[in-house]
Amino acid sequence: MNVSHKTGGDNSYFDIIINHNPELICRYNLQKKIEFINQTIYEKTGNLPEFYIGKTIYDFAYPQEFIEKFESALNICLEQGLQQNIEIYVDNNYLKDTFFSISFVPIFDEQNAEIIGAFSVSRDITKEKKMEMTQNLQIEHLQILSQRLINKANKLQNFAYIVSHNLR
Repeated sequence: MNVSHKTGGDNSYFDIIINHNPELICRYNLQKKIEFINQTIYEKTGNLPEFYIGKTIYDFAYPQEFIEKFESALNICLEQGLQQNIEIYVDNNYLKDTFFSISFVPIFDEQNAEIIGAFSVSRDITKEKKMEMTQNLQIEHLQILSQRLINKANKLQNFAYIVSHNLR
């Protein structure tokens, strides 16, 4: 794939954009091995990109649930040529307590339109997910308080009915 042809410029500009992007960008071949990963991985894990090249998702200490969800989306992308989007949670030796939104996009051969691999773009959504979880807990707490208020209002209404009935 000729990147300069696709972007209308020099590959070095494309490399700067890719390697200084806050999203984690990977390229996978049909055997699901990582062929490219941008410099963001170093910021996230402390490992250089070269550590990941040639490895698959199975070469890392990810939980089974993570692997199944990741591989399912990657398989659909590679086999059917369909873009896939997933949200996934990671907590292992490389990434601690982190949520990602991952998009898988197929790469097609320019001559015969066959799938030759896939890109993944992973965005760290940990802050957003933790805020969402906090909001959900607050909503749950407010629902409990609301139900308690309704119960107290019903008790007061019953008490008022009894008092008014007794006063007659």
